[in-house]
Amino acid sequence: MFSFPTQLIIILIESSIEGVDCFWALRKVYIMTSIVSTWLPSMGASQSLAGQASMQTGYGLATSLLGDVMVAEAPSQKRALQSIAQHDKPEVLVVDGDHDHIHHVLEAASVPHARIAKAHAGHLRDALSMVPEAKALLINCAEKFPKRTALAARDFVQAGGLLLTTDWALKPIIEVAFPGTISHNGRRTAGNVFVTVDRMDLDHLPGPQSRVLTKLGEQMEQPRWWLESASWPFHRHSDDVQILLHSSELKTQYGRGSVVVRWPHGKGWVYHMISHAYLQRLAPPTFQALGMGEGVSQTQVWTTSLGASAATSQAYAQAEQVVPDFSVEAASNTAVSMMMLLAPVITALRPESASEVDQDNVVTQK
Repeated sequence: MFSFPTQLIIILIESSIEGVDCFWALRKVYIMTSIVSTWLPSMGASQSLAGQASMQTGYGLATSLLGDVMVAEAPSQKRALQSIAQHDKPEVLVVDGDHDHIHHVLEAASVPHARIAKAHAGHLRDALSMVPEAKALLINCAEKFPKRTALAARDFVQAGGLLLTTDWALKPIIEVAFPGTISHNGRRTAGNVFVTVDRMDLDHLPGPQSRVLTKLGEQMEQPRWWLESASWPFHRHSDDVQILLHSSELKTQYGRGSVVVRWPHGKGWVYHMISHAYLQRLAPPTFQALGMGEGVSQTQVWTTSLGASAATSQAYAQAEQVVPDFSVEAASNTAVSMMMLLAPVITALRPESASEVDQDNVVTQK
């Protein structure tokens, strides 16, 4: 990577040769060096994540568990994640918000990505030009973004990109860029609570990803979704909007029950989820006890039922001993929410992996 002065000299020389105004050349340098930051797996987790031991442990365990389940249920997804992690340039751009931190989840999964600070979100179109290989755009929860941010996101999707937004990004991004799809119903959830997910319409997802989520869901009495305080329920205005996760409990309390939805736009896709992709605190237990009797580790029973490797099972058992208030149930839900974020990202970055037929799971009949 060239230093700032070297980048400046190179771009100014290129601009003079191409006849480009030096003002725009300087603007390009500013955006490249001051707005867009890049994270690669070799950098390790950010200090802000490292300071949250319980959540760091939870997402690390979820990554290991998902890897094991993918090996058994959908090897193409495991290979895709490995390919993404080994790529030396970011294919994902994250726009920072106020109340969500999607980049922590990407770091846990070793997904290279670039970030643009919320203060510079108005430069999103320029930022995307600085990340030419970007195929996925993830916008964190925030109540306000400039209109030009929403329009840049819309054009990105129109051209074939993936957009995923969380919670409060609904009004400044989704309602501006994609009117007639979903909108805030005017209410806010109270407190930090779980709601039961009573419908998982995974047929909308590619087969390999559906198998992974189905396997995780099989081990839960009732999967639940963590709602941060003041999350925004939303109306669905079009049949084009597919509901991936639904909660009747959420609908009863707040008028609408969609948890995660998606819809096509142009050549790309838009995903939106209520609440956050990155949980802000260690969640309490999220499904009923496994009831295997005294002296039997629920952690061991659960990881074994999912076909987790010995290393993953041991990691969960160790976390159960050393992390205060650690809950295997909470960790299981972390794996589900993490997969709901990674599934569209994997499809966008490695579309060939989303084939309905995973060759490693095909039994050849003679």
